[in-house]
Amino acid sequence: MVYEYTCRRGLVLDVGCGYGGSTKLIVELCGMGTYVVGVDLDFDKLLKLETLVKSYPVDIVCCDFSRLPFRSGVFDSSTMFLVLHEVEESLVDNVLGEVWRVLKYGGILFFVDKILYSTAKPSEKLTLLVEELYHRVVEYALGVKPWGIREPKEYINKLVGHGFKIVVERVVQGKYINGRTFLSKWGKETLRLLKQVKDKSMRDELTKLIDQVKNMGKTYGYGPARFIAIVLCKSR
Repeated sequence: MVYEYTCRRGLVLDVGCGYGGSTKLIVELCGMGTYVVGVDLDFDKLLKLETLVKSYPVDIVCCDFSRLPFRSGVFDSSTMFLVLHEVEESLVDNVLGEVWRVLKYGGILFFVDKILYSTAKPSEKLTLLVEELYHRVVEYALGVKPWGIREPKEYINKLVGHGFKIVVERVVQGKYINGRTFLSKWGKETLRLLKQVKDKSMRDELTKLIDQVKNMGKTYGYGPARFIAIVLCKSR
């Protein structure tokens, strides 16, 4: 479903491309006639991405998503893969407005993000706790409050409110990760940011949450996380 729509389009904007996994996948699956522009605010990630996609039809731009440096109506399609929940709360509307602006009329947005849901399974609760912890450490360390993961209807209302029309909507599950694998990969960025938190009470609060994540991960493993995947069209 992901590229059934975007692969029909020539010029693709990959919002929040990060290390380039989604950027590379778009090119590989869509093939000839697809050109991708990846944008991200993290310059260090883009340096690694540049090496990854060196031989691909890709340009990368370091910029603020809320002020995209492109003319209006130039992109055939756009992707936002696990991006919006990380955006600063005060900038969410600006970011979606900018994505809408740079798309052509009839252009496609493929949107994927984690969702907030109720569960009794500890391994699934861990997927939500990890996000809560990371967003809290970002707020305490950088003074930036991320929008955070939301229920499906909140994403849908926000996107439709910015002029997008839903074409396809699905809730999907990721994969379960065993405890050892999860703990070997998790926490590098969270622990790095923790060092920047000066307030002792905040550090203590975060440390308790980190211990809780480690204990739950070791005992139950991680996931599967749940995501909403939506294909939308610029309708007005």
